[in-house]
Amino acid sequence: MALELENEIMREIGLGNHPNWYQGSSSCEFRRMQAAEKLPKVIRKYHDKKDPKKDSIAEPNAWLCGLVTAVAQSGDKTRITLQNTWEAASHVIAEHIHVADLDEASRQRNYQRLADYITQTYLSNQSEEVPRRI
Repeated sequence: MALELENEIMREIGLGNHPNWYQGSSSCEFRRMQAAEKLPKVIRKYHDKKDPKKDSIAEPNAWLCGLVTAVAQSGDKTRITLQNTWEAASHVIAEHIHVADLDEASRQRNYQRLADYITQTYLSNQSEEVPRRI
């Protein structure tokens, strides 16, 4: 069911549910920025819903959502910015689902690991633009 929830959120933010849609894409700045802007709002919506028949999701973490925005804003600095935005958003959504039932300290450790991964994988050449922990 976690995959179902992730797919729903990816569709709602406008990135679809499969990375091959965007493999190698570098443009679509509007789509990237719109998805990054919608991400925390849509995570919040599903967090507040709390359907006992579905997976729960943690409330949106501003730091991780900010990293997705930084990836989306990386513009034409890489040839695959849209694909990178898709991947970063997918990781952030999945992490919010996986940590939903953990205590706060465990959540923060997981968020730190994911933030390090996103920074190293997608933002390593842009240290001046990388959001710091909030």
